This record gives sequence, C-alpha cells and structure tokens, in this order.
Amino acid sequence: MRRALRKSDTLSRLGGDEFTVVLPEAETEQDVSEIAERILESIHLPMNIQQHELDLTASIGIAFYPKDGPDYDEVFKAADSNLYKAKELGKDTFKL
Repeated sequence: MRRALRKSDTLSRLGGDEFTVVLPEAETEQDVSEIAERILESIHLPMNIQQHELDLTASIGIAFYPKDGPDYDEVFKAADSNLYKAKELGKDTFKL
C-alpha cells in the first residue's frame, strides 16, 4: 500500500486488518479517489507467502476534515461508516 501513497501521506495500522491513511495534501475528492484506486490496485498485486499465492481485497471508507467532523473522533466515525457502506456495495471498493 505504501507504494500507492505520496511522501507526504501517512499510513498506519490500527490493528488486525484495519489501516488508516492521512492525505494532508489531497485537495479534492478526485485526488482522494485516485489514491484509493491506486491502493486497491496495489492490494490486487499477487502476494506469495511460503509458496502460497494470496489474493487480497479491501474495502475503504473515506472521510474529510472538517466536512465530516470537527475533530479526529468524528472524522474517524464518518470514515468507519463509509467503510461499512463500501462493504455493502460488494467489498473491494471505496466509499466517500
């Protein structure tokens, strides 16, 4: 996933299979959509672990500060809500 991001972006693991990405230089929803698409593409690359090929998918929930909340907690809740909406769409997608 890191290769899909820019140097100014921050990727961190929340736990388990959940990650958060902060995009401080993204100016438009289109910018964020393009990065989300690159992340999904990077996850689709074949991964071999101990002679087993893994096929991975991801669902991405996206939120914007300050549009979706005045602080981290509210923005995170909005992103989490959009994550579940993405999963309802059939997984392996993103929702703004």
